[in-house]
Amino acid sequence: MFHPLARQALGYKGINSNPIILANQNDVPIPDNQYLRDSIESKKDLILLDLHAYVKNFELDLPYDAPWPEMQVNFMSNYFNRIHALCGYQFSNESEYVNNKFIDWLDHLYEIIYWNFDYQYLEKQKFFDILFNIGGLSYHWIEYRRITGEYLKLLNTFKNKIDIDGDLFPLKKFCYSFFNDLLQNLETTEIITKCEYCHDYFPYKKNKKYCSLKSEGKDCGEKVRNKRFYKAHKDTILLNARKTTRELRNWYKEKGIKN
Repeated sequence: MFHPLARQALGYKGINSNPIILANQNDVPIPDNQYLRDSIESKKDLILLDLHAYVKNFELDLPYDAPWPEMQVNFMSNYFNRIHALCGYQFSNESEYVNNKFIDWLDHLYEIIYWNFDYQYLEKQKFFDILFNIGGLSYHWIEYRRITGEYLKLLNTFKNKIDIDGDLFPLKKFCYSFFNDLLQNLETTEIITKCEYCHDYFPYKKNKKYCSLKSEGKDCGEKVRNKRFYKAHKDTILLNARKTTRELRNWYKEKGIKN
């Protein structure tokens, strides 16, 4: 929810007239986190539950007489209407399209959340660091349109450094939503695939589900096959292992070797 003053500061209209809805925490999909528990315990009047970014009324404004190939227009339309592209163009050191007003707006949004909601669970520097990291990954893909080994390494390193699904603090979830949108964009357009074993990403190849030793330097497929084999033959494997252990102990005893 937003405080009325915060709504006015952010330019929202017509929200103040909406009726207040009372709901039990168990009846709505509100993720549990320490900030929420602390706020409820402190009986705060305002609690930030969630935060989302959307692209609304997208229009591609191109010069009428410019020689824009249809493929280029389709590509631009595919990315300019995604929130990760918004992050990419505004939070990348390579971008020529940075709008300081937008960055100031986000800075103002952070201040409202920090002061009006007493939200002290993400430092401003960290907030912008996350956005700049995601922005760099987004802009690099949009600008160069190719997946290199170095890019995938950066993508997987950032993914493994953060906890997208486990971090339920609303402001971090908001930041990570831009990264989620980038991953979703790359997956749905069949650019990358997530390994079903280690969850790292590799270049899309039809019917390929796991990292391979040749391409990714690790054989996740073999690990999955070994795991399936063990599960299917668990009783026999354990029985043979116990038998081998008994035989080995008897041999130690016979030879007078202390284990």
